[in-house]
Amino acid sequence: MQGLRLANAVAMVVVACLGAVGGYAAWQLIGAAPQGEPEIVKLMPSKAPPPAAKLLGTEAPEFTLPDLDGTSRRLSDWRGQTVLVNFWASWCAPCREEMPMLETVYQQMRERGFTVVGVAIDDVGKIGEFVNEIGVTFPILAADPSALRLTQAYGNSLGALPYSVLVDAQGVIRYLKTGILSESELIKMLEAQL
Repeated sequence: MQGLRLANAVAMVVVACLGAVGGYAAWQLIGAAPQGEPEIVKLMPSKAPPPAAKLLGTEAPEFTLPDLDGTSRRLSDWRGQTVLVNFWASWCAPCREEMPMLETVYQQMRERGFTVVGVAIDDVGKIGEFVNEIGVTFPILAADPSALRLTQAYGNSLGALPYSVLVDAQGVIRYLKTGILSESELIKMLEAQL
């Protein structure tokens, strides 16, 4: 009987500790979110609402973010090229799955005026490790969690990742996608633009 009480007491302490850690993590996530942001960021693209179609045919919002060398880059730096702006993070499993395909298509289509600009919402060190591991050669920009507001400006209401926006050579949004792009889907989009 004494052993059963001790086991129950230990189990209660473990559950209380796990609850405290989970509560602290939730407090950090919610507390760190800027005002006006949704309190819960859904990371399951399949459950995310479709992107805001009203943005199709409009000028892509300008942004400035540092690349991995710390140099400030603007979206308009790539004006004249068809650009896939891909919002991602190294901790996002679907993003990790999609990234090698983006590199492959970039290598196939860059001579035709196509580039990918990866916007990583992540720690710079982790971004660099992942980019080196995969062998990504297209431009990568580093952003902190406040950049989820930027994804919202591009029609991503919940901040789901990965999120891709195809911008034509004149800076106009032509395609929006929540979740993983397939290679055939991306090539089909590009064939219509290049």
